[in-house]
Amino acid sequence: MESITRFIENKLKLKENREKTVVRRITDNVKFLGHSFWRNSEGKIALGIHEKSMAKMKSALKEITARKTNLSWEQLKVKLSQKITGWISYFRYANAKKKLQALDEWLRHRIRCLIFRRYWRVRSRYAFFSKNCKAPHEDALKVANARQGFWAFSGFHQVSKWVNNNLLRRAGYTFLYDVYRRVHAAI
Repeated sequence: MESITRFIENKLKLKENREKTVVRRITDNVKFLGHSFWRNSEGKIALGIHEKSMAKMKSALKEITARKTNLSWEQLKVKLSQKITGWISYFRYANAKKKLQALDEWLRHRIRCLIFRRYWRVRSRYAFFSKNCKAPHEDALKVANARQGFWAFSGFHQVSKWVNNNLLRRAGYTFLYDVYRRVHAAI
């Protein structure tokens, strides 16, 4: 550590941040430019997304999809698309399939919650299910009359079946794993 510090400060004329600089194994939860490193099943070192970066992205998505947002549906879709595309483009070399799929599940739940926050009346929920989702009358009526909170309501099996991933994609929402798969395949 001392010889590296001398080289960096004397030879390269750079300042070293003593709080951040450490010498350790690369697989010991090292964070480097938002990335982390792990050993894959073949025993090789692989690049991933660090937990802190995932947490920051989740909080950014939470801010965009806040319950009291004043954004229109189109503005929300554009902001989500811009944030997701830029973030995934930065982490395009990382192997993060499972992490991104888990974050996508959370994001879809959050979007459903936003939708039903705007359709809070029983009749508007019923109309949404019967018109947009082609739900049967009896089922749509039962689910529309549910008295759970928005988060619990958006997690119902019937709700996630009717307002499924394909419906949200056709509506214009962008998801992390879709962009990742497109960008990662191009590498």
